[in-house]
Amino acid sequence: MPQFFLNKRLIILLVSIIVLVALIGFSLRERSKLSWPEQFLKDTTGWVQSLVSKPTHFVTGFFENLQDLQNTYDENKELKSRVEKIVNLEAQVQELKQDNQELRDILGEKRTLRDFKPLPATVIGRNPDRWHEMIIIDKGKLNGIKKNMAVVTATGLVGKVKNVTQFSSTIQLLSAMDPKNRIS
Repeated sequence: MPQFFLNKRLIILLVSIIVLVALIGFSLRERSKLSWPEQFLKDTTGWVQSLVSKPTHFVTGFFENLQDLQNTYDENKELKSRVEKIVNLEAQVQELKQDNQELRDILGEKRTLRDFKPLPATVIGRNPDRWHEMIIIDKGKLNGIKKNMAVVTATGLVGKVKNVTQFSSTIQLLSAMDPKNRIS
């Protein structure tokens, strides 16, 4: 016999590879029922996996809970500082309200800007020659606009109504360099 068949280890390795390839081919076929070695192998592997995965999930869950606890602690710290700021702001607001009321009492003013109903309007015209002096808005007498009314935006007072027609009004801006500008 040739030298090749005398080496027992090589023969065992060759037979093992052939059996392995046969088992792989057998297991790749589509079947409705698993064989008893496959069932045994799957059950054993599943049992070992659950034996390893349950403690692993417990440990990782424990560390995730610790991380969540740390995050909650940090968020709580941040929220406490925000609450302090809000308390300080509320105290300032109360102080400013009191000062404002005292100033109104001194001046004898009863009405505030909140007593007036704002009327939103859109700028529909602007003269290039008087760009910084006048604008035209789309509200007029029919909307309740009157001469010398104040014109206010979200940023504050911008001018007063100079002329009023039925459907539009001309606004004299505060930024006008007109010496006759009597907005004060």
